[in-house]
Amino acid sequence: MSNLWIYTFNKQPLQPLLNEIQQDCTLFIKQWTAHETLLEASFQIQHQRFLIFSVNEKHAMASGCSIDKLTRFIKTLETKHQIDLLNRQLIAIKPNDDIVVYPLTTVVEKIKSKDITANTLMFDNTISQVEDLQNNWLKPLADTYLNGICDNYFLGFLNLTNVAICLPILHLIFGLM
Repeated sequence: MSNLWIYTFNKQPLQPLLNEIQQDCTLFIKQWTAHETLLEASFQIQHQRFLIFSVNEKHAMASGCSIDKLTRFIKTLETKHQIDLLNRQLIAIKPNDDIVVYPLTTVVEKIKSKDITANTLMFDNTISQVEDLQNNWLKPLADTYLNGICDNYFLGFLNLTNVAICLPILHLIFGLM
């Protein structure tokens, strides 16, 4: 079993920046430990929009301390390369062959205006197992954690009062991840 952490780039990095990030990540995983034990870790950059780390937990389990190390490393990447990876309110969708990243508030507006539908494909970065990356990462919006918002908009029941209630709740949920 391998645990997974997915980070969305706020903007699509150019290849030279991706190369630098790959070098930084390679150095990080070579020294990433949990309680003094080197983790069997890997990373990949998918679609030039996602930075993904995984740990083979058959070898050694990622602990709170090792996850803190990963978070500190991601913050270092953000500062060094002037990118945003920890913003959990960035939503990546695939309305056609392109991948587009929007803030959650924009996604809500696009659902309301029907520019995004329940069938629009979304990258569900809440998956936590490598096994899910192939089959459960990209799925219709209606099959993701945004389903409740979609149902309400598509049924026409969500009003501005409900948005004011939903957004802080979603912020609390994803701000703690």
